[in-house]
This record gives sequence, C-alpha cells and structure tokens, in this order.
Amino acid sequence: MFALRKVSKHGKPEFNLCLGESYTVIREETDKEEFDKLLSTIDDKAAIYGAIIYNNGAGVNFLSRGEWNYIVSENGKTYSNVSHQ
Repeated sequence: MFALRKVSKHGKPEFNLCLGESYTVIREETDKEEFDKLLSTIDDKAAIYGAIIYNNGAGVNFLSRGEWNYIVSENGKTYSNVSHQ
C-alpha cells in the first residue's frame, strides 16, 4: 500500500492521499506527450511539473513546484521522493 504525502514549502498543510497498491509517476521532462495530455485537463498549469496516476488510472493528482512530494509505504517510511529537483 502506498500513499502520496504532500507538504507545502511553508510546512503546512500536510496532505496524505492513499494511492493503493500501485501508481505511475508522469514527469514533464521524461514523458512530455503523456504530461501534455494530462495538463490539457486543468486550467492552472504554471507550477505543475508532474502527476501521480493511481487507482488503476481512475485518479490523478498533480505535483506542484510549491510543495515537497513523497511516496510513502504503509509504515510511513519514504519510498520515493518525487519532489521537483
């Protein structure tokens, strides 16, 4: 079981989203075509650098440059840092 933990650069609020058993990370620099398709669905695109697709493709959560983003495992330990580098 995985979760997405988002923390704003100001430290609050913290947000946790259950991703389930699997997820896909789409980043602008590595999958431009898929990234552009996802971005066409939202209005405020300026700070977005990627997206997490979860729930067998039914859920999408956009990753913003104004926050730290981590994938954490069921026990709360960081599995992957997906923050903008």
